[in-house]
Amino acid sequence: MRRLVVCCDGTWETPKQRTNVSLVADALAQGPDQVVRYFPGVGTGADPVTRVLEGGLGLGLDVRIREAYTWLAETWRPGDVVVLLGFSRGAFTVRSLAGMLAACGLVAVAPGDSRRARDRLVRRVFRDGYQRGRPLDGLAFQPGFAPEDTAPIALVGVWDTVGALGIPRTFGLLSALLSRRIEGFHDLRLARDVRHARQALALDERRGPFQPAVWAEPAPGTHESFVQLWFAGTHGDVGGSQDQPRGLSDLTLRWMTEEATAAVGLTWRDGPPGGAGDPLGHLDPGPDGMWRYLAPRPRTVPRVAEGAPDVHPSAVARRAAGLVPPYRPGRVPEPGVPVDAVVAADAPWVETGLYLPAGRYTLTTAGSWSDHGASTGPAGFARWPWRAWPDYALGAVLAVYRRVVRRCTSRSADALAAPRRDTRRMALVAAVADDLRHPDGSLDEGTVVSVGRDGTATLELCRPGYLYAYANDSWLGYGRNRGAATLTVTRS
Repeated sequence: MRRLVVCCDGTWETPKQRTNVSLVADALAQGPDQVVRYFPGVGTGADPVTRVLEGGLGLGLDVRIREAYTWLAETWRPGDVVVLLGFSRGAFTVRSLAGMLAACGLVAVAPGDSRRARDRLVRRVFRDGYQRGRPLDGLAFQPGFAPEDTAPIALVGVWDTVGALGIPRTFGLLSALLSRRIEGFHDLRLARDVRHARQALALDERRGPFQPAVWAEPAPGTHESFVQLWFAGTHGDVGGSQDQPRGLSDLTLRWMTEEATAAVGLTWRDGPPGGAGDPLGHLDPGPDGMWRYLAPRPRTVPRVAEGAPDVHPSAVARRAAGLVPPYRPGRVPEPGVPVDAVVAADAPWVETGLYLPAGRYTLTTAGSWSDHGASTGPAGFARWPWRAWPDYALGAVLAVYRRVVRRCTSRSADALAAPRRDTRRMALVAAVADDLRHPDGSLDEGTVVSVGRDGTATLELCRPGYLYAYANDSWLGYGRNRGAATLTVTRS
């Protein structure tokens, strides 16, 4: 039995970046029992325009999927098994490839076929069989690898799958219209054909377009093994693409190599790559530069606590280490006992340090903050301050535009100069990271409430989550805000 190992890297990533994927691809043994092929990420071509379009919008993923499928079709022989490894959009690529193999099988290519003929053949499989779900009549398939057969996919192992395609929703109508055309069809569900599945997810990524594609928990017995764990760190920390020391990256690298070796018997030239890792390693502080304005949002993640089944022990060790500031304290309020949190006006997301189980909560506020030099309480401005009129008037117009886009396209949209919520400017907003993901990949965004004119609100939760808060301003406005408010949370 040979293992055909496909390694797909993340956006703009090549072997020079030394991500977890490239390190694994370099360290794996090549021989009669194992053949490895590495594919760089989208956006790594020589043409700068293509690099921007592919890297920024996710264009080129379909090409990467077809390239990997073609390599398998050219290399596979009866008795082989397929191993798929990827990071970021490379993880998206291999998960989509697994869906394509499970649905369409692996087409047979003749040794004498030209490159153009093979490309046409694979394009037909991708377009008609995978995207449109049509029968692939008249095609020959590899023995035991037809659409009706169980695809011999031994392992899908991925680091923090993200598949954000198209233009970020910050760009409103342009995003809503063009992203729909770009996204197309990709099946990221975990096919029953996959014997073993592993995914390492990032607890601390906040870039809006980098929302993770989390596998739904499969029914018992669907796969030989299934493990999906959350690790401390951002997207780059978990996938190994940060320029910082690899303390957190080596944790996920070592975990994946150990899991994959135990599950499918991967072999290495000189042992698995990477060091032991460090639970207290450097963690990127959060979005900066342009990412600060592209609708950043915390992820919906499980509570980091001793015994949490979906959290890697290294994240629990980081929480217990007494770092300053503390790492994911996740305090759970006792019923009837008020708990305070300070909410700074100049931060687009403030961690309150609270984790709220499902239930009913009363929110009260105190203090004051300012925008454009004008002060108000956490209830926000009842009347716009005169010096803020130009900015606030533009924001009001853009808020109407945002609602129109949402109504016409059924897609979320944003605008950099519009207030984030349709409520008073500088009102305190409480947000729980309890997004609900549906099997079709659609998302119901988390529970959000704004305090009323009396500075209070009631929060009803159907799902648990970490509590965040912020002043309702535009993404562009936080740099001119001053002061802080106190949010008091009382659990019923």
